[in-house]
Amino acid sequence: MATPTSAQRLEMIRLGLQSLPQCLDRIEVRELEINRGGPSYTIDTLRELKKSEEPSNFFLIVGADQFEIFDKWKDYKKILSSARLAVTTRPGYKLPLDKTELPLWAQKLAHSVRKDSVRLKGGGEIVFVKLQDVEASSSDVRKKLRRRENVSHLTPAVVAE
Repeated sequence: MATPTSAQRLEMIRLGLQSLPQCLDRIEVRELEINRGGPSYTIDTLRELKKSEEPSNFFLIVGADQFEIFDKWKDYKKILSSARLAVTTRPGYKLPLDKTELPLWAQKLAHSVRKDSVRLKGGGEIVFVKLQDVEASSSDVRKKLRRRENVSHLTPAVVAE
C-alpha cells in the first residue's frame, strides 16, 4: 500500500468529516498547503490565513509529542504569536501540571502557568486539552489495512475504503 497522495488525503478528510455532521458547519477544509506546493510550513499557512481571517480565531492543535519538540518547528515563536497553541494528550505522553514539567523552551517563554494553560511573555497562550487517547498512528492503520484487519474502531469505514 503506497502512501496516499495529497489529493487522496484531502478526500479522506472530507469523507471523515461527513461522519461528524454536528461539526460540518464549524469546520472548513482548505487546500492552501496542497495548492502552494513544495514543503509546507505552518507559519506560511498562518500568514496566508491571516489575509482573509480574523487571527484571534486561530488555534493550532498539536499532540503532546509535538509539543515536546515544538521549538524545532520553523519560526515557532512567530507561530505562537500568530495562533493559540492547543496541546492534546497522546498515548505515552502526559500533559504538564506545572512550569517544571513544561519543555525547557516553553519554560523560558512562560509568563504564568495554570493547570490548563500557559500565558506567554509578550502575549500568546498555550492551552492543554485532555482527550480520550486511542493507541494508534497512521502507520498502525496502514499496517492493519495491508493485513486486511478491521480498522473500524480507528477510522470511519468510508475512509478505510
